[in-house]
Amino acid sequence: MLEKYIVLIFGIFTALYSFYKIACSIRYTLWPKAEALIIDSGYNAFKTAPVNGGAYTVWQAYIVYEYQINNRKYVNNKLSSGLGISISPQKAEKIANKYPQQTYAQVSYNPSKPEQSIVNTRPPISSILMLILSPIIIVIGLAHAAT
Repeated sequence: MLEKYIVLIFGIFTALYSFYKIACSIRYTLWPKAEALIIDSGYNAFKTAPVNGGAYTVWQAYIVYEYQINNRKYVNNKLSSGLGISISPQKAEKIANKYPQQTYAQVSYNPSKPEQSIVNTRPPISSILMLILSPIIIVIGLAHAAT
């Protein structure tokens, strides 16, 4: 019985998660800004869990930055609200190269918890795509559940 509703449940979950990620990005844009010193940046390779008999390598850019709020220093590494994972080392390198060491970047920080900060406040592309596709998934799920 539950099998009939799996696609519908997935579509609803996808829509809710997309709304959540986009709402977080909007909230981040409203946070105050501060200048942050980039302490470290680069990219790493990770092996995925085996899929269809093989593992894949994915790449993720990272940065570490330091900023000061009310004469207190904070260090963070949150680049964006997405996973920031790429199948291409060139794309990960391109992201890391936007934030060279010993340069400054603007970060948004939570005024209630200044230790929380983020560099890129844009919503993840994946969340936007999921939000666009979720109504289609929900309609397919409704049609499947009605049969």
